[in-house]
Amino acid sequence: MTDEPGRFQVKATAESYFSWVRTRLSVERTLMSWVRTSVALIGFGFTIVQFFERLPRMAGVAPPLLPEAPRCLGLALIGAGCCR
Repeated sequence: MTDEPGRFQVKATAESYFSWVRTRLSVERTLMSWVRTSVALIGFGFTIVQFFERLPRMAGVAPPLLPEAPRCLGLALIGAGCCR
């Protein structure tokens, strides 16, 4: 055996401590961006469903060609937001 430091040996220094802090903050930023994206997808899904459900009740609006398409799109966005 030699007295050389091992390949995976980590010395506790201020530099290594702050690198771990930066890594932790980076992970938290990534998690917050995932949550923000999920909430946005869910919100857009609900908005699309509500908007297109109320659109035919307005005066002067032609009936939609595919009446279930906005509902399917909204549910797909809600599902994508819940699965993230």
